[in-house]
Amino acid sequence: MVADIIYSLFNLLGGLAVFMYGMKVMSDNLERVAGRKIKAMMSKVSGNKLVGVGIGTAVTAIIQSSAATTVMIVGFVNIGIITLMQAVPVIIGANIGTTVTLQITSLKNIFNITAIAGFFAAAGLFMNMFSRKNAIKRSGAILIGLGMIFIGLDFMSSSMGIFKEPLAHFFAVINNPILLMLFGMIFTAVIQSSSATTVIVAGFAAAGSMSLEAAVYSVLGMNIGTCVTALFSSIGTNINARRAAVIHLLFNVLGAIMVAAAFALIGFGAVEAALRAVSGLDIMRQIANFHTLFNVFTTILLLPLSGVLVKLSQLIVKGSEKKTESFRMYYFDERVLKTPPVAVSQLKDELLNMLSLTKRNLDLSIEALSTLNLDHDGEVMRREDEINFLNNAITNYLVQLSSLDLSYEDEKIVGSFFNAVTDIERIGDHAENVQKFVRKMNDEKIEFSDEAKQEIRDYADILNKMYEYVVKVFHDRQIELIPQVNKFEELADSFKHQMTRAHIERLNNGTCTAESGAIYLSLASNFERVADHLLNISESVLTYVKKPDLKKKPSPKPAS
Repeated sequence: MVADIIYSLFNLLGGLAVFMYGMKVMSDNLERVAGRKIKAMMSKVSGNKLVGVGIGTAVTAIIQSSAATTVMIVGFVNIGIITLMQAVPVIIGANIGTTVTLQITSLKNIFNITAIAGFFAAAGLFMNMFSRKNAIKRSGAILIGLGMIFIGLDFMSSSMGIFKEPLAHFFAVINNPILLMLFGMIFTAVIQSSSATTVIVAGFAAAGSMSLEAAVYSVLGMNIGTCVTALFSSIGTNINARRAAVIHLLFNVLGAIMVAAAFALIGFGAVEAALRAVSGLDIMRQIANFHTLFNVFTTILLLPLSGVLVKLSQLIVKGSEKKTESFRMYYFDERVLKTPPVAVSQLKDELLNMLSLTKRNLDLSIEALSTLNLDHDGEVMRREDEINFLNNAITNYLVQLSSLDLSYEDEKIVGSFFNAVTDIERIGDHAENVQKFVRKMNDEKIEFSDEAKQEIRDYADILNKMYEYVVKVFHDRQIELIPQVNKFEELADSFKHQMTRAHIERLNNGTCTAESGAIYLSLASNFERVADHLLNISESVLTYVKKPDLKKKPSPKPAS
């Protein structure tokens, strides 16, 4: 008897392990396959509440975790990409999306999916091992994960018999709505996945270890328990990010209280009859449909009250956002590392922001060359410090991101970003060099001739045009514009030689001094290197975007 219990326990734990790992494999690969779509959906978060609900539902259905979606939203609120009010519908929609897992697994008895789970896993393994195409390998991994989910469920179900009576006794002892909801909260807080815990509880009910009523109240508690992840994640964030996590908790608590109160008023018998009418006699289908209907119902009821939820969160998390002079990332938050495809997209935006900072510094420094006005000197140097901060921060997150399970394309993108961030940082250094020359000229009362000033402005026009094309290439993957970037880079090389010849002529004519000439030639060299780095940034896109009609360019020239 003791041996039977031990073996059954091993089967139960093994089945749970296979089930949980299958969920992870399936959700991770769904996320990779749909990575672009996740990025596109998250970029459409706006003030439209229904759109927000749809985005939250779709993203969570893909990544199979409302907690992960909410953590991502907390991160976006923290860096100011979306407002607290925009975050509310997405968080609400995440609750609907998390019901998809139980809906899928509850079909196992209707279509006898368990019987073909092995076929899913075997077919997926064949696709994953023998295909060279990344999309097919990922699709195979999804099938492997799906097969493992049902195999794990089957293991758990077959080993449940010996525990039926002890579990039934346990749930009979805590047969109180509050205690059952507390059980669901704690269970989910420990497992960190309401998708998994609802499936497990539905399996308990299907095995006869707990009643439908006990399962339903446990599910209500699980909706609250899933908030723990986001609450912990919000520690250390700004005040609105913490409020976003609190809104997630408020929504789920209020929804659970309202539904529990309604059950107390009408009696659970009526609820059970309604679920049987909708779902038939299959108790897993009944629980799955309750889970979905409960979240849809609370969405309909509380979505119009988004403003009230925000007000409540402000009362709970009091205070105002403190302005800080410290540097920060504007588009990236470490919480989005939980969804690597989104993290890759956000780091690209951060790189573009860093590139724009270098352009601002270069513009101000070149402008100061004519006037020798140092009004913006402090601004330029502080922005250079910010560029250096971003270089270190982005590189650090690229290292973390490269250690995650990325799609093949995202691996190539992350690799190219390592090169791009270095090139952008070096452009910032050259802009700083120009500002140092301005300072030196101001201190030593050195001035350029009108001709030299005009040549510097002409060079600046070339660099401005290059910046314009590089941003289009990098942001929109318009690699057809790379030949234009290359054309301006060659023009920049040629113009440097023209500046050298013009300087020698002015030196011979006596219209230029040796001191001003030395600075002038150093400026030309810095400008040329800026052009080299800009070309490198545009050509880095060819690492992950290629077209057969685009002539293969030579390797980027080394730039310092």
